[in-house]
Amino acid sequence: GIVGVVAHYVIEVTLLQGFLLGAIVSSTDAAAVFGVLRAQKFKLKGKITALLEFESGSNDPMAVFLTFGLTGLMVGEFSSGWILIPKILEEFIVGAAGGVLIGRLAGSLFNRLHLEYDGLYHVLTIAIAFLAYGGAQSVGGNGFLAAYLAGVTLGGKKFVHKDSLIQFHEGLGWLMQILMFLTLGLLVFPSQLLNGIWNNLILAGSLIFIARPVAVFLCLAPFRQYHLRKKLLISWGGLRGAVPIVLATIPLLQGVDGASQIFNAVFFIVLVSVSLQATTIGWAARKLGVVAHQGVAGRGRRVMMSIFEAQIPQHAAAVSRSVVELNLPPNTLLVSLTRGQEAFIPHGSTVIKAGDVILVQAPDAYLDEVKEILIGHEAD
Repeated sequence: GIVGVVAHYVIEVTLLQGFLLGAIVSSTDAAAVFGVLRAQKFKLKGKITALLEFESGSNDPMAVFLTFGLTGLMVGEFSSGWILIPKILEEFIVGAAGGVLIGRLAGSLFNRLHLEYDGLYHVLTIAIAFLAYGGAQSVGGNGFLAAYLAGVTLGGKKFVHKDSLIQFHEGLGWLMQILMFLTLGLLVFPSQLLNGIWNNLILAGSLIFIARPVAVFLCLAPFRQYHLRKKLLISWGGLRGAVPIVLATIPLLQGVDGASQIFNAVFFIVLVSVSLQATTIGWAARKLGVVAHQGVAGRGRRVMMSIFEAQIPQHAAAVSRSVVELNLPPNTLLVSLTRGQEAFIPHGSTVIKAGDVILVQAPDAYLDEVKEILIGHEAD
């Protein structure tokens, strides 16, 4: 709303066009923030990181809906803005329910499947993302919200190859952003981008220094754990990424009046946000005193490890359970499993049987816990 009013007076567009611009740039990109923080090797205090991540994932569906809704109003697809209210409720309820359901089913599916090639699990996660998006869209839900919640739900479960799949999707996400920037850059004409540079700078400034802080302070007003310094850092952490540029193509494709001007303004705002906020987020976090101190568990700590052999007794609690269901402590590795005359490396889906001999590497601090999990008996 704030960006829309500023755009109406600064670049002389209609209020509806201004609100469309505001909706497009409302999506944030937490991945850029985390990339900078990881590169500088420090963490933020409290739940700031989790909040920024949740915001970034959950505001994309709303930005998409507002962009399509306002574009529909401008091209005559919707006769009134009131029509959007029941539609947004339907999209978000169906999308949220579908995403959570698919995420739960996917978690169970991963632990039941025994795929011959580990790489197929990566393909399966992509298929699940498409299923969540397409399934929700086909029944009137929001596909973006469904895909996001399916990922969050699946990420909260324990399943085979979880660590490698997380790394795969982090890399895939960055690759997609790079490809989007490169592809969408072909739609930008530098001469047009620079024509209204001062007006676009005012728009970017109003978003970064006024609209974003106002929204953050209003939303976090009920939560006392977020003091002034944390709110300021969260305000500064609202980076814009590739998503607003993608959304800016929707009015272009629909032939909305002033779409080219909106697209150029959005592209310029994203460039300013990345150039200014991404390069100073670390400095701002240190100045505001919201950098978490690294304890003894931080980088450089040596973990003492031991290797031992465990033979699984007949009535052990681990019998007939898969490795992933054992919930072994961190940094515990099952090096090999010998069953009869056969020896192999166990995977997350490997089911433990009585008589198995397992070679285990575990931190000394967890030795007793690991032994209890593997050879301890069921509680009566």
